[in-house]
Amino acid sequence: MLIAIALLAHFTLHEAFVFAIGIAASMVPQGLPAQVSLSLTLASGRLAKKNALVKQLASVETLGCVNVICTDKT
Repeated sequence: MLIAIALLAHFTLHEAFVFAIGIAASMVPQGLPAQVSLSLTLASGRLAKKNALVKQLASVETLGCVNVICTDKT
């Protein structure tokens, strides 16, 4: 859609492509790191309600990929 807008503004195809990439790259929010930290904090809070202690927030993301947890009772 961005390329079509640029072509309607009489840009060349190359200029329209560069324009579309520039606009798409600028759409990434600057607050993304804060949003990731907030979601990891909320996830660790949910785990704490289930008596699971989270020492590092990055481990919550890794835990999301786990399929099987093997433990030993000793």
